[in-house]
Order: sequence, then C-alpha cells, then structure tokens
Amino acid sequence: MKASIAAQQAKEHLEEVQSALRQIRQAELELFHTRFAAHKGSGKNTISVILITFLIQFGVLGLLCWRGRLDVLERRRMEEAIRQSSGDLTAARDTALSAAKIKSQFLANMSHEIRTPMNGVLE
Repeated sequence: MKASIAAQQAKEHLEEVQSALRQIRQAELELFHTRFAAHKGSGKNTISVILITFLIQFGVLGLLCWRGRLDVLERRRMEEAIRQSSGDLTAARDTALSAAKIKSQFLANMSHEIRTPMNGVLE
C-alpha cells in the first residue's frame, strides 16, 4: 500500500514537473516570436551596417595600398637620383685622376727639360 502511494505521488509529481516544463517552453516560444517580430525589420539594418563596414574597410585598404604605391614610387625616384649622382661623381673622379696624371707628366717633362741644359752648364 505504501509503495503504491509513493508511486502515485511520484507520478503526480512527475506530471506537475512536465506541466511546468510545457508552460515554460510555451512562454519561451511566445517570447521568441515577439522578439523576432520586433527585430524582423532590423535584419535590413544589420545588413546595411555590415555593408557599410566592409565598404569603409575596403576604402581604408585602398588608401593604404595607394599610399604604399606612392612610397614605392618615391623610393624608385630616390634610387634613380642616387644612381645619377653616383655616375656624376664617378665621372668627376675620373676627370680629376686624369688631370692629376697629366700634371705629373708635365712636371716630370719640365723638370727633365730644365735639368738637362743645367747639367751641360754645370759640367
């Protein structure tokens, strides 16, 4: 008898719990539907915000690429100027070395020309 009463009470308790769970589930479903209906139009807003965000990001990326290209062009111009300056400096150095060699030869010849008659006079 006690076992059947305990089983009966457990069954009633189980039915109460199941009923409460059904009510909670129904309340959650109603809440979901009301929230979904309230946010139904916001999907377009969300898509617009995402689209604008991507456009801004692509714009910033484009500006960075453009700025990077300008940096590369400036670097190439500077390298060309350095190459040209280096070529000018090399040409100036070669000219100076040639002038120094010609001067040395001239002085050597003049020294020889001056000493040769002097040797005849001094002897």
